[in-house]
Amino acid sequence: MTLLVVLAYPFYAALATRALNLTVLLTAAGLVAGLSNGSFACLLTDLFPTRIRFTGVALVFNISFTIFSGTAPLLATTMIREMGTVTAPALLMMGCGVLALAGSIWTERLGGHVIGRNVRVVTRN
Repeated sequence: MTLLVVLAYPFYAALATRALNLTVLLTAAGLVAGLSNGSFACLLTDLFPTRIRFTGVALVFNISFTIFSGTAPLLATTMIREMGTVTAPALLMMGCGVLALAGSIWTERLGGHVIGRNVRVVTRN
């Protein structure tokens, strides 16, 4: 997420000015996205216990994609129009990166034992 926050504005500036070859620029963006997505998958496995992991991940993905992916193009276009610069969506990316970074810092790591920590074990003799 730190790379996303730091490199969002230079990425959009390079796109706007065509300072770098498009293939090189998009390959670098893909590498940063791969680092982010790889760590995100690891975090998801830590947040949900195994028996509800697929349901939890599906719910999180579907709700977040519906809300954020559906409104991001509209918000980016509005930002470009209101700010008068094509690099304005970098601020949106930076804000999302800061939000995700802050959320991941305060996420308690439980090793997939979310429910097991709060449930009393009852044994029968």
